[in-house]
Amino acid sequence: MFGIPKKQLEETIANLEHLLRSDGQHYGVDIPVKALQPFASRLQTLIRQHRQQLGDLNATIRQLDAEGSH
Repeated sequence: MFGIPKKQLEETIANLEHLLRSDGQHYGVDIPVKALQPFASRLQTLIRQHRQQLGDLNATIRQLDAEGSH
């Protein structure tokens, strides 16, 4: 998945969501929270798209396996 393990991406999203809910001061972050929201949203969209593509690919593989076993 973009060359990044799924677990790492999920942890990154969780961290971003936590940061979005906080004021950012605890992290020493000087980025406006509103600036991070589109990034977090886009990252979640990319992951959903990737999961859909994986699902489609798995369905195709199952179909090819079924056709090949006849």
